[in-house]
Amino acid sequence: MILNDKYIRTFLLAKLKKSNAFAVQEELRLINNRAIADIVTLGKTLHGYEIKGETDTLSRLKNQVPHYNQVFDKVSIVITKKNINAVQTIVPSFWGILLAYSNEQKIKFTHIRLAKKNPECNNKDILLSLWKNELAKILGINDEKLVEKYNRTKLADMISGCYPNKKNINFEFSKQIILRKSSKQFFAYLNNI
Repeated sequence: MILNDKYIRTFLLAKLKKSNAFAVQEELRLINNRAIADIVTLGKTLHGYEIKGETDTLSRLKNQVPHYNQVFDKVSIVITKKNINAVQTIVPSFWGILLAYSNEQKIKFTHIRLAKKNPECNNKDILLSLWKNELAKILGINDEKLVEKYNRTKLADMISGCYPNKKNINFEFSKQIILRKSSKQFFAYLNNI
């Protein structure tokens, strides 16, 4: 059995959906589309997951690391035995390393290293991973002409000024991402906080 991204992702999603995260999002574009997070758990803590299966190379990882660092409270890379040594020299020490391995037609996971609090995360870059209309919603701006006056960077600056607390930013970010998916999931999210 080849442990590729798609196969690992299926089992990782199932595992994360059983966790205490409010929601799980796949393929989230980060900071003006500079990178794409494979999987993100949303809630009071934003946790980004990058998957590198047996068929993947690590050639883009060095470029992806700074973008993950700017957005997520915690970051983990999910790897196979193939990349275990190389990954440890590329990702920062606060990144978690999760080893995926095959066990009777299932994929299991074991921690090589637990994710720690990311010291590089910043509110503005989290917000720049949202769409312009989502940023306007956070600010309560419903007038399209008024929204057009501001670019995403200005809206993110305005929100950062209104919400200096990281947990509030995470809440607003998570709320907007969940609303992209469905309002039903959003109401479930509100009931869990």
